Amino acid sequence: MKETKFFSRLYVLYSWCLISILKIISLGKTKKTIMFVSYGGKQVSDSPKRIFDLMQLDPFFKDYRLVWGVLDTDKYSEMGYDVVKMDSINYFRTCISARVWITNSGIKRYTNMKGNRTFFVNTWHGIPMKKIGKDEVSVKKSPLFQKKWEEFATADVNLYYTDYDYKILKHVFNANAESMKRMGLPRNDSLYEKANTDKIRQQLGIPSDKKVILYAPTVRGNQTESNGSNDFRVPIHLEKWAKELPNYVILFRAHYFVNKVLEDQNKLFYDVTDYPSLNELMQVSDLLVTDYSSLIYDYSILQKPIFCYAYDFDAYKAYQGLYEDDVDKKVPNFIQTEADLIDAIKNVDVKSEKRKTHSFYMRYIGENTRDSGKRVLATIKEAIQ
Repeated sequence: MKETKFFSRLYVLYSWCLISILKIISLGKTKKTIMFVSYGGKQVSDSPKRIFDLMQLDPFFKDYRLVWGVLDTDKYSEMGYDVVKMDSINYFRTCISARVWITNSGIKRYTNMKGNRTFFVNTWHGIPMKKIGKDEVSVKKSPLFQKKWEEFATADVNLYYTDYDYKILKHVFNANAESMKRMGLPRNDSLYEKANTDKIRQQLGIPSDKKVILYAPTVRGNQTESNGSNDFRVPIHLEKWAKELPNYVILFRAHYFVNKVLEDQNKLFYDVTDYPSLNELMQVSDLLVTDYSSLIYDYSILQKPIFCYAYDFDAYKAYQGLYEDDVDKKVPNFIQTEADLIDAIKNVDVKSEKRKTHSFYMRYIGENTRDSGKRVLATIKEAIQ
């Protein structure tokens, strides 16, 4: 339906009428409310959660209502969060009257509900390797998808790390230069801190004598079924891994768009997709196996071995597109076959890999990007005080 012009235009007309009525009802009044949305309401996580945690500790925000837009209101209200149901009348009403919006993906729901006094912070959710937004074929085909991406042009703050993601995000968001802030991502702040890995291992049930591989691939849009489900088949043979890498376990983290993981699990394989902290999974792991995911950049902060398992490189590049033609030469370890990946892990030289990872880190993350959350918080306070 999103790719159908008729239904897209019908939705836009409906939402315009609804938002206009709600704006009239609110009389343009702004409340001491801060609205958070993470991954379209699927989670309470990522950079918005980091900023939320800092706000709870800051006396400046003691009179503000900190509310989350979520899909599962029962789950998160039971956890103690102040929540509203995504796409409900209450959600739109709360957004319209909120003084601040903080999101990592989108908040406007294809509408034009940002008020003149709404301070909009877009943290986004990673440095893009794959093409996103108006550079994607699927977005070009859908007027509604295009409208969704227009919302970031109205953000007062768009975060980035280096010239690499600055150029991409400014272009994709159609953002003005003043909104682009080199502050990094608040979600990565804790990666610079020492983690209690023994406690994390215990929570996950990882045997003390095993090393940990974090396998976190991105979503494949061309694997989406006609009913909208995205089912990911893990492209490794667990019996072979158990035989060749007996000293390891695999923590598998699916992309948030994936509906189902098609794999028989065994003692080697832990599906940690629903584990609340991705950063803890990174910190407890000994190495990362990923592909075209933005996680590859975040993980470089830890200075651990990284392997880019690009088994479907040509097909993915043709379907999704990548921002760098020579990405195979820029990532620390570009590997296309399962046998080569197993061999590389078996023979990993940690000291050598640390040097590779550091070089990668300096190219895409850079120095002076710690304490992102505190800097974002200071920017918000200056804007609304």
